[in-house]
Amino acid sequence: MLPRLAHKLLLGPYDEADTLQITHRLDKETTGALLISSGDISPSASRSFDRNKDAHLRVTEAFANRWIRKSYLCITNGIPRSKDGLITLPIREKQIGGKYRVSFHHLLFMVAKLPAKSHEDVSTDNPETVLKSVSADTNAVTRYQLLDRRNDAALLQCTTFTGIRHQIRVHLSTALETPVLGDHKYSHFGFLAPQRLSNRTLEALQIRQSKVRYLGLHLHSHRLHFGVQGDEDAGERPPGSHPTPPGFFNFIERDTVRHSRDVLAPVPVFFLSNMKRLGLRFPKLIKWTRCRLF
Repeated sequence: MLPRLAHKLLLGPYDEADTLQITHRLDKETTGALLISSGDISPSASRSFDRNKDAHLRVTEAFANRWIRKSYLCITNGIPRSKDGLITLPIREKQIGGKYRVSFHHLLFMVAKLPAKSHEDVSTDNPETVLKSVSADTNAVTRYQLLDRRNDAALLQCTTFTGIRHQIRVHLSTALETPVLGDHKYSHFGFLAPQRLSNRTLEALQIRQSKVRYLGLHLHSHRLHFGVQGDEDAGERPPGSHPTPPGFFNFIERDTVRHSRDVLAPVPVFFLSNMKRLGLRFPKLIKWTRCRLF
């Protein structure tokens, strides 16, 4: 796919020096934004490709230092007990039931309470919950926020600070016990089987349990934010990381100063259709997720 895409973008004969490279991971069944940069490294490259090479190296460095924040929208099978939380569980790939799957380490957990954040669209009865693992290993970090809930399903916004394979899917199914709708791989521990939905969810989606196996994964990468600042303790940037150096992302051109350095991907039609069937709505806070902006 990438060579053909490079040919279309360059509007000329394809040259091996004009290689495009994927700069971050996006799971096979996940929809949304995928960042691609030019990886030209030939000595005879033009100035424009020298600039693209510099951009590619900077973006790669930014992902390595966790200076790019990835936000996802997902529909879950079940409703989290807390409206907001930070999940830090170490996960790794291992063999379960003869199949290789990503799973978490068996270890002890601590549950800490933080003051709840007010939100006009979400009830603030429950305090924010932070699940932390007692382990010296590097943790996978996911922050989630409940946006809406109906018919035994929930609309979540998840932000990842680490790019581990299937991270959100494992965290939601394991830590919150609310797997992503259509995630048949991580809905059951120890065996593979189609996801089980409640009668309310089945009725809202107008399908039978025997047809659930055909549901796609409702996980969408809707935003890439360049530049991570804020307080580490508040979960605004990953643990052990440093704020983005000033001017690091100046190579990203903007039409006006008011435009933020974000890459946004519109929500796919099947996602919106099932949101409507379930009665889930976007809060006013993220209405912009339906637009193509940069």
